[in-house]
Amino acid sequence: MSCVPQDQIRTKSDQVAIDEGAFWDDSEAQKVKAFIERFCFLPDGERAGTRVKLIPWVWQELILPLYSWRRKDGKRLKTRGSIWTPKKQTKSSTLSFLSLYELMSVEGAEVYLVSSTVESASHIFKYAKSAIEQSPELAKVLHVQPHTRTITYKKKRSVLKVLSGERTGKQGHNASALFFDELADLTEAQRDVWEGMYHSTMARHGIHLSISTPQANRKSIGFEEYCRAKDVVDGKKIETNYLPICHGVPENVDYRNTDNWWQHIPSLGITVTKDYYLTEWQRVKDNPRELAAFRTLLLGQWVESLETWIPDSAWQACCDQNLKESDYYGKPAYLGLDTARTSLAATCILIPDGDRLVVFPRFFMPKETADKDENKTRTPWRQWSQMGFVTLTDGDVMCPQTIKNSIIEDSKKFQIHSYSSDCYNFEDSRQDLLNTHGIDIVQIGGTMMAIGDATATFERYVMQKKIVHDGHPILSWNVANAVVKSDQRDRILINRDLSTGRYDGLSALINALNRSIAEPIYQYDGMDFISI
Repeated sequence: MSCVPQDQIRTKSDQVAIDEGAFWDDSEAQKVKAFIERFCFLPDGERAGTRVKLIPWVWQELILPLYSWRRKDGKRLKTRGSIWTPKKQTKSSTLSFLSLYELMSVEGAEVYLVSSTVESASHIFKYAKSAIEQSPELAKVLHVQPHTRTITYKKKRSVLKVLSGERTGKQGHNASALFFDELADLTEAQRDVWEGMYHSTMARHGIHLSISTPQANRKSIGFEEYCRAKDVVDGKKIETNYLPICHGVPENVDYRNTDNWWQHIPSLGITVTKDYYLTEWQRVKDNPRELAAFRTLLLGQWVESLETWIPDSAWQACCDQNLKESDYYGKPAYLGLDTARTSLAATCILIPDGDRLVVFPRFFMPKETADKDENKTRTPWRQWSQMGFVTLTDGDVMCPQTIKNSIIEDSKKFQIHSYSSDCYNFEDSRQDLLNTHGIDIVQIGGTMMAIGDATATFERYVMQKKIVHDGHPILSWNVANAVVKSDQRDRILINRDLSTGRYDGLSALINALNRSIAEPIYQYDGMDFISI
């Protein structure tokens, strides 16, 4: 028994644990290290067949604290944990080696290695199987059953099973240790698997550890667990039994600056080189779809979508932060509207300006909805509201009057040539605007026939830098969220099924663009807009 090393007191939860009597005993951690480095061999790569030498971060941040923190009564303190890192950081092999140690060190152990699919489960079983096959000592005492992905240790009546999230079953597990690989790949339909396996370790005070790389879906089990880990790291949540490890380039850092990467890649120079990263960056930086995969897999960032439509570089090239809305007061314009009942709504002012179309959006959201969404997805609605980027209305249902007032105010600021909207849950307000203020909002359907040409035009104008915006963060976020589908006529429509985040401001912009095409103030001729 000893005092906890200062460099292992990393969170407020750690300090609370010490105040409650927790102490440090690294004797078992040293046993784990000795077991892995003596009996386990690398399964693949250039060094396949050589003995494992624990990578510094795996030892210092994972194994040492996981097995050394002790409760006041001497039992293991860290029984829960979530590790988030980029690819190529030895995640899957580390889980396999830890599972073998748990199999052989606990009497009557039930150890489960779980992954989201059969394919990925087979992959992590390969690591455990390979470690046994390459170690004469392990091969003598462990029995491998490839068809059932099971390993048994008869001396202690222990069993290790590799399961997929598709076939775990919901009950009957009494795990002494549970390791979940690539949690971010688990779908919402598999939530019962996650919850069932999570509770399976409680009776035996066992380990429950997930290791994963971020993905694109923020409304997922994986993102919930990532946020939990970040909250513990940042001191926003106190969980003394939880071990959080979060590696990856932070969201508030410019990922396009390669100098910002290196300190966030824990195995750099050991399992992956700078040259590899820089070569991949040159390959993907101008390809939006591959760039999104690069950011998740190699930078460890959560992104809005893996099926990126408008490249971030193209959208940012359209940004002019010197734009002042007041400079355009009195100008002819279009107003597009995308309505909602309980979520985000938006209006967008579109102003022809020479050969450009200048964009100024407005956003509205029920406050209770914003609070719930921020807690779940970490979208910074409160901060955006304080900065004036979104109007939050009372309650959990949109207040149509707030949107009406904004439209009326804009009708006084600009010469609105045409108004357009999907008018979902806005018909009464639409009629009132027409009867009381003479504002006639044209209803537009959200179909390929109705707005497919306008959406394709938006894409073309962005690539030609004919759309100009002031960098509004919510509109930029909306554009990043959008995934599209096309038809044989090269028309484009936002794909609701694949777009994982909100894109309401973009829809409002496209509605306005639709009317600018149908009722032009200026006629497009070659490279210029010519007044008619």
